[in-house]
Amino acid sequence: MKKQIISIQYLRGLAALLVVFCHVQLDVSRYTFDSLLLGFYDLKYIGNIGVDIFFVISGFIMMYIHGNDFQRKNISINFLKKRIIRVIPLYWFLTAAAAVLLFIVPSIFGGGKIFQIKHVLSSFLFIPYNNSIGLPIPIIGPGWSLNYEMYFYLIFSMLLLFPKKYFLKSITGFFLISILCSLFSVENEIIKMITNPMLLEFLFGIYIAKLYDLKRLPNFILLIGMATILFFTNIIIHFNIDYRIFFYGINASFIVMGLLAYEQNIGFKKPNKILLFLAKISYSLYLSHVFSYKLVLKIIPSKITISHPDLVIVFTICCSILIAYLINIAMEKPITRMAKKILINKRILK
Repeated sequence: MKKQIISIQYLRGLAALLVVFCHVQLDVSRYTFDSLLLGFYDLKYIGNIGVDIFFVISGFIMMYIHGNDFQRKNISINFLKKRIIRVIPLYWFLTAAAAVLLFIVPSIFGGGKIFQIKHVLSSFLFIPYNNSIGLPIPIIGPGWSLNYEMYFYLIFSMLLLFPKKYFLKSITGFFLISILCSLFSVENEIIKMITNPMLLEFLFGIYIAKLYDLKRLPNFILLIGMATILFFTNIIIHFNIDYRIFFYGINASFIVMGLLAYEQNIGFKKPNKILLFLAKISYSLYLSHVFSYKLVLKIIPSKITISHPDLVIVFTICCSILIAYLINIAMEKPITRMAKKILINKRILK
């Protein structure tokens, strides 16, 4: 069994926190821009990089854990079962809750959104589909990234059936050819997803895992330095989100490589309990914050939001973390255990 990598745990927690930070800031910005956080260049958008970090981490973890599992008996089925157990239970639970709310009180979702059965089914099946206002977003907004994750898992699981020596060339060629197809204008949302350059971020993670195993990661000082420069460049310079692979994807890769290289060469003498706590609840936080932060901002009087936006942002993020912890304890853990009992022998998961 592979040992747990502390830096990956830290990154999971930080990535989820960055996404929450972005969404809370954008929502508060509807009231005012007169604040330190909202008025500082493009700081309010930088949290988007959390998703890119998740994608790089995903590629890394899949290769790190399953890099020697090629052609093993039932490997593809067992791999998919593990991913389903990790991803689906909580997501389906919250998607079902959101679907009920959208059907009964669509007004709370804002923007003129209404219940559509095809949209609901597509959300459950991780298929990109335009909602009632023409956006390819599932009922739970962050679910769009899970569509990419599940697609990546499917590709990875199929390649596990073949000899390892073909894997890197196959997945690299497949993604590069897919992305070249994005040069052609296509309106279909599924095709847009499977040709999106963001898929390269999974590939970045896979190559980082290879370098990590070979202990050939570049100097961590150089990597962390580059990551820091790119991070602040993205805050100061506004860019087109369509090219996020260059701005966020490469930056996310440097961040992941930098922390991995630091841990591999120096190590963390004492694990940070706060970051490990965030890692523990990261999935619950990532999915549930779209409910929690909107609820908190509705409860807080608009006068307070306008007069003390920075304080409201911090308070709302803290509330989202607390709610995510409660969801992790009350929902994520119990339904994940239930899924394990139903889908897979516990011994396989060890």
